[in-house]
Amino acid sequence: MEWGTGSTFVEVGQTAVVATIIAGGLLRFAPEYTDRVTSTALDEPVVASVFGFMLAVTGLLASIGLAGIVGALAVPLIVGYALIMGFAAVLGGFAVGYRLTRRWDVAGAVAVFLSAVLSAVPYLGAFVGIGVSCLGAGAMFLTYQESDDPR
Repeated sequence: MEWGTGSTFVEVGQTAVVATIIAGGLLRFAPEYTDRVTSTALDEPVVASVFGFMLAVTGLLASIGLAGIVGALAVPLIVGYALIMGFAAVLGGFAVGYRLTRRWDVAGAVAVFLSAVLSAVPYLGAFVGIGVSCLGAGAMFLTYQESDDPR
């Protein structure tokens, strides 16, 4: 992937559109959940990131392992894993954006911007993107563990 090629801009645009849909849906349909997860990520960033990394690795290995055993499960497991990590990446972006601005609308824009820009930067973007996704996944897990009603 080189800068200036059409495919790079298409990929960044696709990532931005998907992140915008997820961010808008979270703010519109689950604002309390988004607030709880973001608060958890901001209160315990190291713990959330460690849990998120463990969940990401375990989820990926379990998906691949189960897909190897039962081939028909390959596509649904990988799609489910990608959806969960996509939501986790946007929620991690919300945490970063809210830490910077203390405004939800701007935090959503930062989450979308982070997702789009990180998808375009070859190696550093992937590394930081994985970190943001792990932060979001861990915060989702910790919020679920702390809540009586996980919705």
